[in-house]
Amino acid sequence: MPSLDPRVEAIRGVLIKLRTRVGLTADRLRLSGAGAVLLVDLAEPLVRTSGSDDEVRESIVGSIRRLAGRLDPTEMLIVDAALALGLMRDVDIDVNADLLYSADLTRRRERLIESWLALHDALQVVEPPLPPSVSTLRTSLEPRAMGLLAEACVSATTVNIGSAESQSMVQSLAHVGGEAPFGGVVVIGGAVMDTICTVERIPEMNRSAQADQLHRHPGGKGLNQAIAVARLGLGVDLIAAVGADADSAQVLGYLERSGLRTGYIKQVSHQPCPSTVVILTTTGGSMMIGSKNVSPAAADINRDETFQLLRRAKAILMTFEISVDAALALLEMVDRLDTPRPLLFVHPSPPAKGFEVLYGHFKAVDYLIGTPWELRALLPGEGAEVPMEDVAARLLSLGVENVCAIENFSCTFWSPGRHLQVSKLSTALRELPAARDAFSAALAYRIINRSEDSPALGDLQWAMVATTAVQSLGDMPSTMPTLGQIEQAMRLHRFEKEENEN
Repeated sequence: MPSLDPRVEAIRGVLIKLRTRVGLTADRLRLSGAGAVLLVDLAEPLVRTSGSDDEVRESIVGSIRRLAGRLDPTEMLIVDAALALGLMRDVDIDVNADLLYSADLTRRRERLIESWLALHDALQVVEPPLPPSVSTLRTSLEPRAMGLLAEACVSATTVNIGSAESQSMVQSLAHVGGEAPFGGVVVIGGAVMDTICTVERIPEMNRSAQADQLHRHPGGKGLNQAIAVARLGLGVDLIAAVGADADSAQVLGYLERSGLRTGYIKQVSHQPCPSTVVILTTTGGSMMIGSKNVSPAAADINRDETFQLLRRAKAILMTFEISVDAALALLEMVDRLDTPRPLLFVHPSPPAKGFEVLYGHFKAVDYLIGTPWELRALLPGEGAEVPMEDVAARLLSLGVENVCAIENFSCTFWSPGRHLQVSKLSTALRELPAARDAFSAALAYRIINRSEDSPALGDLQWAMVATTAVQSLGDMPSTMPTLGQIEQAMRLHRFEKEENEN
């Protein structure tokens, strides 16, 4: 499984440098200077061989090719062309392999884009993402795909020259494109255009206030969480809905430039993009008013393509930005998935009317994450005076596996017979609404990449530290943290008091 080892960023950096010229070869590792030496030094402990230096380098190249072949199809194609790995050379499709694996990186990129749909079709990808531009490949998609490959390199505990684990290229490709686990994350939620106003204070009824700052930028809880997951290095599909106007085009373009797959985003003709007005105060308060003129519906969930996508995922993140019928369809579908099924993380925001129909399927929810207000809203009649432990107990009694309340840089976690309290972070920063999306994504990352099904205090702390990175008052999604940023913040942050486990 992927590791939080700092070697990931180092290997990623070296792979990005090695994509130039002829790509990754044993000769490049021998001749390319300090960067290649670093890759050999970092990867050599993973190689079980007593051979010569040349054999070690050949083994590392072979192992990286094999690990690249196990990535999600789109990421595999990107690193294959960038590093000239030759994974598609022997596949029977009408693609000029000499150009796809040219000694010139620009030509490889251009051929990849020209052959984008044919290559995805060869890997049996039903709804491939739209072909990117050369600029998007260079600045966004390749660095993210290299990060995924670097994580795969670090997570491989041993590789063995001549191992029986090696398979023919055609078998590897069929494995990746067919029944292999997708290994990524599916997010179901909103993709909207945010209008973000910053004021000294929220005005009272029939009063007005002058905004100090005003920003418009793609947002929404679903989009934020999808971007957060992608920045942590995991493949992600977003199921959402937009309209057919200029704002919708801007949202889709932003997602594609960020390296997300958009094949499951529905475009509704003759409708504007969903929008949210976010009002932030200089003291840290917030207010949000959103529209649901278009959103994923039950019909968008109840499709075989969606079932197959969910079946191959490691985790599913769902917000309440979708209709109640769509949420019910999603819970019913997850309940039907074979075990081991993907973990389901639900953020019940914004609170919706009619959610009581979901109670009978709450047993499909592995993690319910929200503010105390959002969690109380799931249980009509639970006022602010009711202790959160009682609210959590009721939610657990409905079948939810784990409940996590997050607010003001602190969190409390409950599961049957277990209670974890992570005290407030000592920070001068203020918590913005998108910080909770960073938390959900970070916790999902930690849980799906550990051997235990339930988090430890360190996992909750790590996810809480991720919330401190979200401080932009405009482009909130782009402030979602990377692995390296969270690890660095973990070394700097101090919690107000010792955590307790009961």
